[in-house]
Amino acid sequence: MSHSRAALRQELLSRHDYQPEHLEFLAKDMSVRQYFRLHQPRRILMDAPAPENPAQFIAVAQYLQEKGLRTPLILDHHLENGFVWLEDFGDQTFSKILSQTPERETDLYKAATRVLKHLHHQAFEKPSFIEDYTVEKLLTEVEVFMDWYWPTVQNQTDYKKKAKESFLAAWHAVFLNLPAIPNSLVLRDYHVDNLMGLPANTPLHQCGLLDFQDAVWGPVIYDFISLIEDARRDVNVDLQHALWQVFLEDVPLEQHDLYRKTATVLGAGRHVKVIGVFTRYALKQGKKNYLCHLPRLWGYLKTAFQSPILEPIHNWFQIHLPLNKQGIPDL
Repeated sequence: MSHSRAALRQELLSRHDYQPEHLEFLAKDMSVRQYFRLHQPRRILMDAPAPENPAQFIAVAQYLQEKGLRTPLILDHHLENGFVWLEDFGDQTFSKILSQTPERETDLYKAATRVLKHLHHQAFEKPSFIEDYTVEKLLTEVEVFMDWYWPTVQNQTDYKKKAKESFLAAWHAVFLNLPAIPNSLVLRDYHVDNLMGLPANTPLHQCGLLDFQDAVWGPVIYDFISLIEDARRDVNVDLQHALWQVFLEDVPLEQHDLYRKTATVLGAGRHVKVIGVFTRYALKQGKKNYLCHLPRLWGYLKTAFQSPILEPIHNWFQIHLPLNKQGIPDL
């Protein structure tokens, strides 16, 4: 039998007494991972071929469960071929719930914020299977902007090399001067599309977690800023202020400014990265619908650049990519 993914999936299904027609395609994320639903018994099949690392997904899922949080139970796995059987959380993502009942926005966002606070209180010692969120890793992420977005608006090859060097130098200086705040597990893609509304007796377990296999150990503020400055969804300023109050309620007042400065830097780095990722997705896979989110990301950056801590980055953009070049590229 051919070792195509489809053939491997069929072989796996037959070993578990499922028929191929029972397989319901659910989603493909921005990696090569795919997700399928099966019924009787109901479960999710995660298809994660190389270079994905499903063993890491399992390790992080079990770690989060040990810390009292709700992730899909691991029902079975076949790691040699990149398959994991998961508990089915259903289809009520927070984003779907919000589209149906927008009046629940404040409650859902506060619940998501309290999940993060619980995690940070429980995860205070780095496990051996988690890498640090190093300056080098952060630089690799912002570099995606120069590799994918930049060529859509600037085509001078020589200029690109110099611009990229100065871009990374500016970010390097900013990342090296990040304020010192506590570190914990950073799930790295924490937003309403990856949070599930679940029936449960405790508020903590009413929020199910997805997409955490790339977790790292870094500043506690990262996932919070990912939540409130969502690349795909506007969160109004009043709600952002309320969520900041929840997040900082047990942080000493003299440290609040450090948290906000760190959020400004890491948020800006994330937004720059995501602009590059969405552009890459449009160019490589023809998914141009993601480009509609770029103005929102540029808006976040415009606000962030008002902070003195990002002065080197702001200066770079003023020189190399002025306002009239920022927007949706014509692909």
